[in-house]
Amino acid sequence: MEAKGGAGWQVHLPPVSPGHPDPEGKKPGTSRVPPTSLPEEFHRMMGNWATGVTVVTSRGPHGPHGMTANAFLSVSLAPPLVLVSIGRDNDSHAIITASGRFAVSLLAEGQEALSVHFAQRFKDPAQAMAGIAWSPGPDGLPFIDGAIGHLACAVSDAFAAQDHTLFLARVTHVAAGANLPPLVYFHSTYTGLR
Repeated sequence: MEAKGGAGWQVHLPPVSPGHPDPEGKKPGTSRVPPTSLPEEFHRMMGNWATGVTVVTSRGPHGPHGMTANAFLSVSLAPPLVLVSIGRDNDSHAIITASGRFAVSLLAEGQEALSVHFAQRFKDPAQAMAGIAWSPGPDGLPFIDGAIGHLACAVSDAFAAQDHTLFLARVTHVAAGANLPPLVYFHSTYTGLR
C-alpha cells in the first residue's frame, strides 16, 4: 500500500505482520522475554547509544514549526542524502508530508533548553517557534540560531515504520554555524564531548 506525498514521492506502507519466525522455530510473536519487559529493556539499551541532537524545522499553514530529533543520520555523500524518523502523530509529520521540505539544525553544547522546548507537543502549532531565535534559510525554512550547522532538505522518499515515518531527503543547501562542540544525548542526559 502506498500514499502519495508532496512533490511526487510516495510513503511506502508495508503490510503489518503479527510477528517474525524465531530462529529456534517458535511461533511468530513469541519470545523468551516477557512482552512487557522487552520495550523497557530496549529503552534502557538504547540509552547506552550516544547521539547528537537536532531540531527539524518546517513551514506549514500556521507558519514555521520545529521538533527535536535524535533519530537522524547521513545516508550518502554523493548525492548528499539524510534520513530522519518522525512520529506520525507529530505536527511536523503532516507539514513535511505536505510540503516535501524541511531543515535540520545541529544543536551545539549549551542548547539543551532548545531541545527540551522542541520536544514538547504544542496545542497551537503556531507557538512552536514563539520566542525562539532563528534565521530564514532557503524557502524560508527556519535555521536555529547558535546551532553548529544547518541543512535544507527536499524529501525524495518516505517509508512507514510502525508509528513513525522515515523521511529520506536530498540535501539542497548546507550552512556552517557556530564553532562549538555538539550537544550530545547519552543515558537520558544532555552532555557534550569530553
